[in-house]
Amino acid sequence: MYYHHRVVKRALNDAVMASNRVAAGTGNPGSHSKELTGPHGIFVDVNLDLYVADCYNNRVQLFQSGESNGITVAGNGSLNPTITLFFPTGIILDVEKYLFIVNLGNHRIVGSGSHGFRCLVGCYGWGSQSNQLNDPFSLSFDHSGNMFVTDQWNDRIQKFLLMKDSSALSFNQPKFCSAAIWYSNATTFANQSIIGRAPRGIFVNTNNKFYATNRENNAILVWDEDSDNPTNIICGNFTKPTSLFVTSNGDIYIDDGYKNGRVQKWIAETNIFVMVMNVSSECYGLFVDINDTLYCSMYYHHRVVKRALNDAVMVSNRVAAGTGNPGSHSSELNGPRGIFVDMNLDLYVADCYNNRVQLFQSGESNGITVAGNGSPNPTISVDCPNGVTLDGEKYLFIIDQYNHRIVGSSLNGFRCLVGCYGWGSQSSQLNDPFRKIGAQHLADALRYNMALTTLKIRCNRIDDVGAQHFGDTLQYNMILTTLDVASNKIGHIGTQHLADGLRHNIALAILNLDYNQIGDVGAQHLAKNLRHNTTLTILNLKSNKIGDMGAQYLAIALQYNTTLTTLGLECNEIGQIGGKHLADTLRRNTALTTLNLDYNQIGDVGAQHLAGALRHNTTLTTLNVGRNQVGDVGIQHLADTLRYNTANLESSLYNLYSELRSFQNELLYQTNHCIFPNLNKNLLQHSKELSNKINVTTNELFYLSILIPTRHQKCSFAPEQITSDLICQRINSQFRLSPNIKLYLQSIFDALIHSFNHEINLLKLELNIKTKQLSFYRHSLTTIHCQYIQNFIQILSTGQQSFNKQLQIQLYEPLVNIMKEFNRMNNEKTDESLESFLFTFKIHIDRFNEIIHDLYQQITDGSKTID
Repeated sequence: MYYHHRVVKRALNDAVMASNRVAAGTGNPGSHSKELTGPHGIFVDVNLDLYVADCYNNRVQLFQSGESNGITVAGNGSLNPTITLFFPTGIILDVEKYLFIVNLGNHRIVGSGSHGFRCLVGCYGWGSQSNQLNDPFSLSFDHSGNMFVTDQWNDRIQKFLLMKDSSALSFNQPKFCSAAIWYSNATTFANQSIIGRAPRGIFVNTNNKFYATNRENNAILVWDEDSDNPTNIICGNFTKPTSLFVTSNGDIYIDDGYKNGRVQKWIAETNIFVMVMNVSSECYGLFVDINDTLYCSMYYHHRVVKRALNDAVMVSNRVAAGTGNPGSHSSELNGPRGIFVDMNLDLYVADCYNNRVQLFQSGESNGITVAGNGSPNPTISVDCPNGVTLDGEKYLFIIDQYNHRIVGSSLNGFRCLVGCYGWGSQSSQLNDPFRKIGAQHLADALRYNMALTTLKIRCNRIDDVGAQHFGDTLQYNMILTTLDVASNKIGHIGTQHLADGLRHNIALAILNLDYNQIGDVGAQHLAKNLRHNTTLTILNLKSNKIGDMGAQYLAIALQYNTTLTTLGLECNEIGQIGGKHLADTLRRNTALTTLNLDYNQIGDVGAQHLAGALRHNTTLTTLNVGRNQVGDVGIQHLADTLRYNTANLESSLYNLYSELRSFQNELLYQTNHCIFPNLNKNLLQHSKELSNKINVTTNELFYLSILIPTRHQKCSFAPEQITSDLICQRINSQFRLSPNIKLYLQSIFDALIHSFNHEINLLKLELNIKTKQLSFYRHSLTTIHCQYIQNFIQILSTGQQSFNKQLQIQLYEPLVNIMKEFNRMNNEKTDESLESFLFTFKIHIDRFNEIIHDLYQQITDGSKTID
């Protein structure tokens, strides 16, 4: 009863027509399990279970015999994945209890089977054609399984004949246990002498016949089950086929888009080829679904197209997925490759350059990421997925091309199945077979390509020969803006060809040569052509062993280049000499904004050169120098530079001073040489930021600065046994701090004291007569240390108001005497002057420590204040 939102019943065998009884629904519209809204078609099975097409709830409800609460078996609210319904009006079950539903709102008939739900009739939109419906209302079957449908707004009843082989898939979909594994070592089924170079398309049908394409000989090879050699070779007028699909009757659909712009069909019964689809490029994937619709994955056009093979006339292709423009939105694709269409007509696409697999449900233009980048659920990382298929349980199996492996899903999630231990040619390994031949063909095609702007062919071992082809192409192609040839075993010869191509190219902006073998000679070739290049903005040369000499070549070129903004030189064995050359360039170069020198060997000297250059450079914003054997001296120079550099320089000193990572930038990078007025200044800066939470005076901040040693080791003149707890105890008695601020200051103290505790013996000197080297606890006493002391003396002599006068006088005298002896030793450079300096130094440093220690004791016991 549509208008009364319920189903009623009465027994026909009753002697008297009694009142109806309620079979389902409450009489009020609703979506609860016991409610209905506008029920239409019904069906009762042999168990007296009632199925109801619950129209306005967009679902089919099952009311088991005697139950008032229904179970949703299809549509909105189903506990199991089924199919989306829109105003279902008719329902019927077959003998296997599979559902057949009239979906009025979507103008189609859908049904379930062993593989789930799928569309049966009217699957491509409403209309009046013979394969279309317009508001169908009910259906029924004859004894042969033919379907009759009332087609309301076309004013007709349609009969759809059952195709006897419609349920027979042409390909295998085995069901595996969740822990299924494959032997890691494979046997070679077909080698190059049979299959040719770089094989791509393969297919295995349900009779275990194996089909493959030979792209070199333009042939289709067929193996019968258990045959070691091809039992049939089919030749035709097609060129470099990429993919193929075989239907259950033995017909073969073959890609012929590379040169001829078409898909051909080889008819098994007549042994002839016919054209079945027009395409504008290769089909990287072909598929024929259960409704005889042909799909083509157009890699270069970033979409999947389809057409119904039963159409009397070959009409234009329709878009199944993608917009035609590369992108990562849910409606977009970027280099689609392998495809698969399941029994529900849901389309799975290996979206290569988005590093994901997309599911486009039937009739939907927005995809769902089911594996890889952007998946809402944890899956697995893939790098250019190239093929995808489903097993009998709808679990995914994916070719992960750039990772050279096969991955799959199961009840327990995703896992690697084959090629799990790196690429190669061993029986347990896979390898994308692009290499030199593929590089040549691709480079040749790029000469005339007017659309492709980005080319990434990493990890393909194209070596110098392949690089030569691309170098030659760069002299002709003025469209390509990004070329990524990382990890390709390119040496200096291949680099020379690429560099020569750059000389004439006016388009390329990004060149990635990471992880090759160009060496200093290759760097020289690049440098030669970088001088006058006006388009390249990013050059990545990570891990190429260019050394100091290569760095010098590049540095000289960059003095003339005005467009390169990013240079990656990580892991290149560059030492202090190379660092100096790059520093010299930074004094003159006005274009470079990012310089990456991580994992080299520039040391303190190289860091000093870079720091000196950056005082004058106003364009570099990012400098990475982690893992470079840079010690405290180098850190000091780089840190000091940040006070002079006006370009917002972000300097990465990763692992150079890890104990101070939590220190805020102002304290970490902008403190001066010594602790007293400068740390005081920094704390004052912080007090402004925290003015609403900290009530401190200038004197109290100075008080605090006396207690905290600087992070710069050469000026850490502070008493022994300073602990974080002692400082915090003193602070808590002097300041009114919120819990958050206490934690903030505690992190600063912990970092500083961690450094200080390693320097208790900093002022102990060692005399080495042989080398005449004076050492400060692991660190050489050099002119740089002298400069620290001079700066400190200058600070003491300025008479800054924040300093106690008496303290200034006390500290000034021993430091001046130390400097006098140091200068004398430095001028005379004799053993006698060195020994004299050591003696004088010890006396005055002892005096210096006594003054600081005495002051510290007076402060900590509260008996002294600083004016």
